[in-house]
Amino acid sequence: MPPTSQNQLSIEDDLRRVVENGLSLDDEELQWRCEQAVRNHDPCISCARTSWISRWKRHDDTRTAKVVVAGFGSEYRHDDGVGTLVAERAVAQVSTSHFVGSLSDPLDLLGEWNGADLVIVVDAIHSGAPVGTLQTIEIDVENLSCTALDAESGAGESSTHGLGLVAVLRLARAINQAPRRLVIIGIEGERFDLGEGLSASVEAAVPEAVARVVEFIKEAQSCA
Repeated sequence: MPPTSQNQLSIEDDLRRVVENGLSLDDEELQWRCEQAVRNHDPCISCARTSWISRWKRHDDTRTAKVVVAGFGSEYRHDDGVGTLVAERAVAQVSTSHFVGSLSDPLDLLGEWNGADLVIVVDAIHSGAPVGTLQTIEIDVENLSCTALDAESGAGESSTHGLGLVAVLRLARAINQAPRRLVIIGIEGERFDLGEGLSASVEAAVPEAVARVVEFIKEAQSCA
């Protein structure tokens, strides 16, 4: 009986044909047929199994990135509701993303962002900048250094919810449930008292904020 290596090229040709003709089969059936193709050249079951990579993954051209868009704030506190409004409108434009809101505590993201390729948090801020100003902060998920903490400290002081996203991110990393990427988009607000409706400058900033969120979503999808 010739050694398996002597028939290696023929085995590879047969495997290629089996896979090309069997893409509609489920993984278990396709793997079994590949093993049979190897055994046509070598009846040894062990050789058939070791020649065929049993732990394989079918390439999926249809995969889309998991994107979570979280809106913080209450629509009953005027400009405080802009985060939820922007997040919801952005997700409506890109159906492959997932909307979470209205949130008031970053701990609510636990369980929602598990396994996400990108999480976008949208919130009203109060930093002293001109009303309607947009600010974008990206937190380095892999390296939660002092720089990341400083960036969040600035966001936390100006956010209307005192976001402790880095603290929650650290917790998520500890249990292996952190997203791969985290972006914060803040919209400078003016009125945060009780009542409905956005101030004029904040309302005018909504389309640009939505466009920015959509841009991040599409960028993530193109890299999936």
